[in-house]
Amino acid sequence: GSGGDAEAKGLTVSGSNSIVIGFSIGNYPIPAGSGILTNLTVTIDPSTENLCLQNVVISDPSSNAINSCPEYWQLTCIPIP
Repeated sequence: GSGGDAEAKGLTVSGSNSIVIGFSIGNYPIPAGSGILTNLTVTIDPSTENLCLQNVVISDPSSNAINSCPEYWQLTCIPIP
């Protein structure tokens, strides 16, 4: 991941083949509704039918999960033509 409010606030965003994690050593919260959190660059296998985000967890500065908009986490698959 890169760019967006995460980068602007000094968060580290790192990814592997199937997991992306973003965190901050300091206490630099991103206010709700700020804009784009981060940009993900993905490589898609030719056999991929859908690109999906799963098990999304967003937390507060005390590491408590924020579940303020779970309906959006269900709308995260993008069909790959």
